Parts: sequence; C-alpha cells; structure tokens
Amino acid sequence: MEESDFDVVADTCMALRSRMVARKITRVYDQALVPCGLKVTQFTLLVSIAQAGRQSISELADLLAMERTTLSRNLKLLAQRGLIELDDTDKGRTRHVAITAQGRSMIGKALPYWRKAQKSIADDLGDNGFADSLRGLNRLIVKVGAHEPSNGAPTAATPPAE
Repeated sequence: MEESDFDVVADTCMALRSRMVARKITRVYDQALVPCGLKVTQFTLLVSIAQAGRQSISELADLLAMERTTLSRNLKLLAQRGLIELDDTDKGRTRHVAITAQGRSMIGKALPYWRKAQKSIADDLGDNGFADSLRGLNRLIVKVGAHEPSNGAPTAATPPAE
C-alpha cells in the first residue's frame, strides 16, 4: 500500500465523506432542538412513527434503514418519556410502536426549531444546492439499498483482485 492510496481513500471514500457530512448536519439540528430536549435522531424518529402509524419495530427499522437493536434502544428512551408506546400484541413475538398524544405535542413544539435548522442548511447550500443534495441522497438510498443483504446483516466480502 502506498501513501497515494491513503489520499485516495481520504478524498474519495463515500462512507467517510457521508459520515462526516452526517455528523456536521446532525450538530446543526441538535443545536437547534436543544430548547425541546430532543436530538434530531429522536425528532425524526417521532415524525417517522407519526407518519407511518402503528407498526412493528422490524417494519420501522426497515423503513428507516436502521439496525433493529439501535432502533430498539432509541425507542426505549422515547417510551420512557411517554412520547411513544410499545406494546406486545402477539404474545411477545412482535412489538409494535405508536406515537402518543404527548409525542405529537412534542413534534409540534420541536417543529419550529427543526425548521430553523433546515433553513440554515438550505441557506448554506442555496436553493439549487439543497434540492440537488436531497435528490442525490434519495438516489443513494435507493441505489445503495439494492446492494444490502435482505436481513440487514453485514456480509463477509472478498477483496477485489488487483
């Protein structure tokens, strides 16, 4: 491996770049949502639950492209705050999640702060840059998702031949 390989990875790795951008964007939204006591991950999870309606944790994990265990940890925190309810309707086999009235109220309280963060990022990118970025991200969600294993578990990969 040569020094130039390090530069190629540092400059072109989609995983590295997307994680860097995600962390920066997350900080903007998290800072804006401080008055509500929510992180952007919690806010978007509440919105997703409200939008999708009552569904299983597995269905929600698939919808959000999240690992089920990560999602379960986040749901537990929201349930402890009374923002969602988790129930076992199938004799413990499947847990379902639904938004509560308190959760809907929290979304209403947080929405103006989310809009402030959204506007800040849109202003930074400009109208075309913001719209282009969203289109690109949506395309990545669809295209990259086609390469994931069906159960969301990581797979062992053989390095390509050089």
